[in-house]
Parts: sequence; C-alpha cells; structure tokens
Amino acid sequence: APGREEEINVRGISSINGSPPLWVVDGVPTSASVNPKDIESMEILKDASATAIYGTKGANGVILITTKKGSKGKMNIDYENRFSWGSLYKKLNLTTAKQWAKLRSEAYSNAGLPIPPALEQPYGEGTDWQAAVTRTAASMNHYLSFSGGSEKLTWFFSSNYNNQEGIINKSDAQEISLRMNTSAK
Repeated sequence: APGREEEINVRGISSINGSPPLWVVDGVPTSASVNPKDIESMEILKDASATAIYGTKGANGVILITTKKGSKGKMNIDYENRFSWGSLYKKLNLTTAKQWAKLRSEAYSNAGLPIPPALEQPYGEGTDWQAAVTRTAASMNHYLSFSGGSEKLTWFFSSNYNNQEGIINKSDAQEISLRMNTSAK
C-alpha cells in the first residue's frame, strides 16, 4: 500500500499490546518518521540497555537516529530524484463468463438436473476485473538539501516530495516533508 507506515520489530512482539520499538531522533523520543536521506547514523538497542535508559518504553527495543547537521565552510547542495514503475507481478488465471456458464451447465447435467435457461444464454468473455482495477503505476521522489555554516552557526535544511501511485487504481499516496537543523554557539 503506497504511503504505508513502516512496521519494525526489534525484539519481536514481547509486550501485551505488541507495541513497536521506541524511536529516538537526535535525543528526542518521537513517533514522526524520518527521511532515510537525512540519517547520519542509526543504532538499535535491544537488550537490557534499552530498558535501563528508557524504562518500559524501551521494552520492545529502541532505535536511535542521529540526523545530518551542517558544518562550517562552503554551502553544500544535494539533489536526488528517483522515478520507478510498478505493475501487477502475476495475474490470476480466472474463469471467463463463458467458461463459468459451461461449468455450471456441466454440474447440473452431472447431477441429473435440468439446466436452468439462464445458463443456456450466450455468454461473452465477461469483465476482466484484474485489468479493470489495476494499472502500471509510476512513482517519483525528489530530495533537496542545503547545509553550511560559519564558526558560530551551522545549519542543515532538507525537503522531500514523494508521489507514489498504487498498482490498484485510486491507491495513491503523496508526502511532503521539511526538516531544519541549526546549531549556534
């Protein structure tokens, strides 16, 4: 499903309610997602260290994320785009309307029952519902970041636009994210 939230289990589902791991981004516990292009480093705490630091909230593991930051010197610009196409991997081999009517007629004959008049009508191929509800889907992602700084101030700004079409019609997802990180002395 396009735009679906991630599902990550660090220690399996070990609590009564099966809660996900605790996400800590730059030292702050959060439920917000982070663009993978903004991640500088990631560490996973899964043992007693998780509960020792974060208590019961860390019972299902802790994912520590450090995001990118600016550095003094010349401004850096990073741009990345990605385009992709997706389609139905394998269509199911389904019965057409004509084949269905023939099978039903044979079932009545084999049971020694009269064939209903509705099954003797000329049936066409019917509707291919797999083709009707699926499509070749395009997806695109644009990422742009700026970073830089001086002796007293560093900054990092990033933006991301993600547009995913689903292979099932009308299952699209769009997401725009912005992030700014500054540090001043």
